[in-house]
Amino acid sequence: MADKETSWLIKLVDKLSGPLKTVEKVAKSATAGLDAVEKSTGKLQNTWSGAARIIAGAGLALSFATLTQESIAFEKGMALANTVMKATPQELTRISDQVRELSKEVPLMREQFTTGLNDIVQAGVPAENAMKFLADSSKAAVGGQADLSEVVKTTVSIVKAYGLEWDKATDIQNRMQKAVDIGMMSMGEFAAALPNVTVLSSQLGVGIDEMTGAFAAMTGVTGNASEVSTQLAAIMSGIISPTQQAAEMAERLGISFSAASIRDAGGLANYLNFLMPKIDALSASTGMTKEGIIAALFGRKEAIIGVLGLTG
Repeated sequence: MADKETSWLIKLVDKLSGPLKTVEKVAKSATAGLDAVEKSTGKLQNTWSGAARIIAGAGLALSFATLTQESIAFEKGMALANTVMKATPQELTRISDQVRELSKEVPLMREQFTTGLNDIVQAGVPAENAMKFLADSSKAAVGGQADLSEVVKTTVSIVKAYGLEWDKATDIQNRMQKAVDIGMMSMGEFAAALPNVTVLSSQLGVGIDEMTGAFAAMTGVTGNASEVSTQLAAIMSGIISPTQQAAEMAERLGISFSAASIRDAGGLANYLNFLMPKIDALSASTGMTKEGIIAALFGRKEAIIGVLGLTG
């Protein structure tokens, strides 16, 4: 039933679009008539008065047409989101009213809200969590001058990677904002970079706090948010899938070099802080550079930069 109602609503919106676009043309025809009346009087004062009415009428018609088109886009966006939500007409009206109220509180276009809501429901967020998710995401986007859809998609990726409940979205966004405040990156840059590492970090048992903290500490030191995500991914990939060279170097260092090592250490930073003194000792006894030992373990130059950045 909901699908039929949604389909009917979309068709109705499309049918209304054409006639409403003629509003401006009708206004122009009306102002032409006013022009003719003013000319027939031959009075300059009336002519100026008529011109003012024409300008006001055209402006009013244009404003009305703009608002109407925005309303059409909003209703169409809500109908699109409802193809997934499958709300009843009454429920859809209630949700639409909530989105309208939110648009008065948060300075974004209504169409951005409907796009964000569509992203949220497409991601599988339950209906009971969708509006709070949208409200918190929109505030985070405005506060961090980021794209709403980007914030939504990043939050979704973290929730799914860590297997969290949807009501944890607000907490995740608060942590993201704190990292942005401390680090040298925008919310938009952070939101685009963070999903590149969340799957790896969740596999290693590296917590969200540690990941966001790493971005806060490293941005502006080892690179921008995108570069930091590459560095962190290189470190974690090296540990998850160690090479033969890494295994041999780990044996020389007398350490375990695996995903289990990170979990046992209680996080990536703890493991690296345990590792660095052993690297220093091997470097001092053999003459090998620290960078060379790190490269043998992790393989990529981005990992070397990341390890040195995280351990100071």
